[in-house]
Amino acid sequence: MQELKAREEDLNRALMDQQAQEQELRRRERELLVREFELVEREIQLLMLQQATSSKPAIRKRTGLVRRKLLDKYRNGGAPQYISNPSGTNLLDLINAEMTIKNVKKVKKNVEKINKKRL
Repeated sequence: MQELKAREEDLNRALMDQQAQEQELRRRERELLVREFELVEREIQLLMLQQATSSKPAIRKRTGLVRRKLLDKYRNGGAPQYISNPSGTNLLDLINAEMTIKNVKKVKKNVEKINKKRL
């Protein structure tokens, strides 16, 4: 009888030890997951910092005297105060000679519609 009790106590101790080991392993696993997340977060922060501080592409500056002269002209008050609407333009003047008669008729109809809308 005592042998049975002794064996039962041994089994209970072994079971308690096993449960304690399982709990310790779970705790370690959670700690490792937290450390992994912290590591990934630090790596992402480093990558973002590295991208932010990396050299930006060099932009070619505009060169040329014509543009510079035009800019100087506009800076000195030579720029027009407003842009006027086009006057005396006919869309039919823009039609190429290569267009077929059908296309010309379509364009004429479209031009007439546009002119009606303007009025």
